[in-house]
Amino acid sequence: MTQTHSQRGLALAAAIRAKQNWPVKLLDEQRGVDQKWANEGKLLHQIDPDDVDRTIRELKREASRILSLDPVIRNEINIPADTYDWTAIDADIEAARERMRQFKYAVREPALKEHVGVRTADDLVPPSLHRVLEGELNRLADVGVKDFHPGSDGKVQDLIHPSLYPYVRGITRILDTHHPLNHAEIFQTVTRYPVDEYSEGMTEHKSTYAWLPSLFAISDEGKVTIDSPINALGPRFEHPALYKALERLFELALPQIEESMFYQWKYETSPSFRRWEERSEERQSGDIKKLQEKIEEQKKEKSLENQTRAERERIMKDEMEWEKQGTGLGGLQEKSKFAGKKLKVIVKAANYVLLPGQEYEGSWHVEGAPHEHIRASLIYYYSCDADISDKGLSFRRLRTEEDQPNCAKEHGSDFDMWNQETDDSYTDYPSDIEDVNSYPYTLPRNIELGTVSATGIDTEGGTRTGRMLSFPNWLQHQVTGLKNTRAEGNSPAMRKILCFFVVNESWPTLENEVELHFPGFVYSGPHVGPNAPPVLTTANVLPQQRFRIFPYVYNVLDMVCKRTTGGRGLPIELAIYVCDLADAGMTRADAEEHRRRLMDDRKAADRKVNRVWEESYGLCEH
Repeated sequence: MTQTHSQRGLALAAAIRAKQNWPVKLLDEQRGVDQKWANEGKLLHQIDPDDVDRTIRELKREASRILSLDPVIRNEINIPADTYDWTAIDADIEAARERMRQFKYAVREPALKEHVGVRTADDLVPPSLHRVLEGELNRLADVGVKDFHPGSDGKVQDLIHPSLYPYVRGITRILDTHHPLNHAEIFQTVTRYPVDEYSEGMTEHKSTYAWLPSLFAISDEGKVTIDSPINALGPRFEHPALYKALERLFELALPQIEESMFYQWKYETSPSFRRWEERSEERQSGDIKKLQEKIEEQKKEKSLENQTRAERERIMKDEMEWEKQGTGLGGLQEKSKFAGKKLKVIVKAANYVLLPGQEYEGSWHVEGAPHEHIRASLIYYYSCDADISDKGLSFRRLRTEEDQPNCAKEHGSDFDMWNQETDDSYTDYPSDIEDVNSYPYTLPRNIELGTVSATGIDTEGGTRTGRMLSFPNWLQHQVTGLKNTRAEGNSPAMRKILCFFVVNESWPTLENEVELHFPGFVYSGPHVGPNAPPVLTTANVLPQQRFRIFPYVYNVLDMVCKRTTGGRGLPIELAIYVCDLADAGMTRADAEEHRRRLMDDRKAADRKVNRVWEESYGLCEH
């Protein structure tokens, strides 16, 4: 699908949404309006047929959600009974925490190209907690009208997603009338990418949207209590067992999250750069014979290194040998850095749903936007069907000034002469940056670090409750690839995940009180510095779903009406009309529109950022 076709598909979707009462018309099978609009797109507007079909499918899903979830007056909410034995579950959790404190391999560092703060923990979640969590999330998934993520073509089902009912400038009601965001027009941040003084890139992010985290209170003993509603899920009384399960899962995950969040990255010289520096020293000495001997010695070393790397890769692909690819971290810290404090945490849950033969591949990204201050993420892969082939999660980081050789400094004007006099076929650059096209040499701004398996991990315990994978949010990550390997049938296969995105506005500390520095990039702007407004949480805003607000609005209006009319109540249709005029909360149609706009904002920002991450620049031309 070309970009032009994609743009035309978006235009078709916008034209359909502009039609009055479009959800009803699109789903009316007797009138066949869906086929009429599809044919107009294909024949009159020359839109790619696959793009048209995909657009119509997406719109039908959206229309079903709107018609099912938009009614202001809802039947009584069915609150599931909490019949779980939490005393036994808590005992299991305490045993898991003790294992984490004592067992060397409870939390590990997977084998990547560098040490970057990525951590894994396998089967640490007790089966008792796993059963509660999966059962409660399955309850969210097994609804009449499923919420498939826009643009996923029905492959990603959102159970809890922060893009639904986010903070929207001018619409979300902030409880504190003096809050700085009541007077801010938009969120603004600037990202600089200072590879060197000649090759600095820059992107700017502006938005009227922000995800709304929840408050997670951490006691001195490490116990967790969720103190404000989880956005797009609903209040605690509607999901009592799920809230308890999430609290206990976060309690288990917090030490691992802290390992990733507070990891201090340091540049490490790679073997190829070390060899290059050794060659440079020999070259500067003027002894050609010694230089040639050094080159031959290093060729043997590099050959041995390649053999070792190949063996390591073979081990990494062997599930039965998984224990060998990570480095144990030993016992973790006894007390959380956040003990006695409240953390701001964004919760996300999703199912990847693939029909036989279907595949899914993600895009490179970091979580959230700069003004949301997400510093670390943890993904819990709690269920995966046997038919899913999962290639794992890949990571990359931005190149820093330390990652490139200073060719002019090392070689000076003698570079070409020495290269010709020693070995014309030998490219005298670190193999990290050697280019198959030879001179001129270029470097990508990013360094690919490798891939970490997410599912299918075989461990000694055999409980199989899944892997928790955490990483700092200055790394980009990508779902490398999922596939339903089943060849026949109509039954989908699924992979299920739960995510915690942890906000920390005070980490890292500000440099010069105006910038936040990360490996390879720097954040600045009015929503980064010390005077930036604090990140809003669900504790700071009124409920945003109209169906939650309407009963209170109606009761107040009805009471006023009865007092002023001698007992006559207010017709409910008039109360609905008043809510429309006052923009009291979002309808489901409003929420769908804002989610779409927020996603468009993020996609545009990701495209700009990835252009910087993926561009190259020349070496030895300064």
